[in-house]
Amino acid sequence: MTTAAHESGDRLLTVVISVYNLEHYIRDCLESVLQQRRSDDIDVIVVDDGSTDSTVAQIEATLRDHPGHHVTVISQDNAGVSAARNRGIARARSHYLAFLDGDDMWAPEFFEQIMPILVAGRADIVEFNIDVVSDAGHPVDTVTLVPVDAAGSRDVDATALSEFVETYQAFVWARVYRNTLWRDVRFPLGRHYEDNAILPQLYLRARTLHRLEHRLYRYRRRGGSITHVATLHTVRDLALNAAEALARCDTAQGEYWLRLFHKMFLHTCSQAARVDAAAFPAAMQMVGVLAKKHQDFLAQNSDASPRHALGDFAWRVHLDRGVFLAKRTVKRILGREMKPRTRLAIASAHDRAPPSY
Repeated sequence: MTTAAHESGDRLLTVVISVYNLEHYIRDCLESVLQQRRSDDIDVIVVDDGSTDSTVAQIEATLRDHPGHHVTVISQDNAGVSAARNRGIARARSHYLAFLDGDDMWAPEFFEQIMPILVAGRADIVEFNIDVVSDAGHPVDTVTLVPVDAAGSRDVDATALSEFVETYQAFVWARVYRNTLWRDVRFPLGRHYEDNAILPQLYLRARTLHRLEHRLYRYRRRGGSITHVATLHTVRDLALNAAEALARCDTAQGEYWLRLFHKMFLHTCSQAARVDAAAFPAAMQMVGVLAKKHQDFLAQNSDASPRHALGDFAWRVHLDRGVFLAKRTVKRILGREMKPRTRLAIASAHDRAPPSY
């Protein structure tokens, strides 16, 4: 089902909001967009991925409270975040494209900071920094993509690509993109950490960046979310991302992809160290298969230097696992383990919390 509150026009920015069973968060998310200055220059595409709670009712109520905006709501059978985002990308007609998860928020000054760059039209990708907030909206951390001394415009040259790999903050929602970068590019269906599979391709397509030191995105850290629960599914998908990067190492950008592989491999190892005990042997097997692919690649490429070796990864995974289990035990003893909140707990926390934005 698709409902539209407007006819899509030639606006400056489209934001695709994917949402699934986020009845307690979607109002904050939508209001953070609809209350932006010059929000009439923003197309909003909300894709509900088959929610079974009151998410859709919350969306409808929020739009009634904020009439006159350019909002399209699409409802589909549950197919995953990649399918939801892809549906939104296909509908976007604006010059630039952004993404917002249904439990996150834009900072109040998001569009005010972004708009002049988009109007100038010279940047293919706009990067910015991130505030991390708790389930109830309290600030708890920050994520820095753009150091203060690195702000401004630059070409996407070898140095910029190298810095992207080194930072390796592969969050699709931490950037705004020229829409044309997404031509023939879509998120892989059914995959966790789908951002990691897509962003390296977009950076190779881009010619120019604009970097903002402002913290313009508010990422909500909550128990039970995909990024905070390690499973065999996440290990498998991270290994798949790494294998795809390794397969591209025989291209003209081989060094770029090989460095990305190393980052992805370490990420895979990190998640393997955090799965449940019953899944750990299978996770280690997946890591081993990925390491063997890398070993075979090095054997077939005599120009690969020793710095490309993985070292004793199994020892590092077991050490990481020991540290993780020890920390988890301490958190459980102290009652500080992050867990998904019940409806009553979330409502109570929001009553006590200061405004999220």
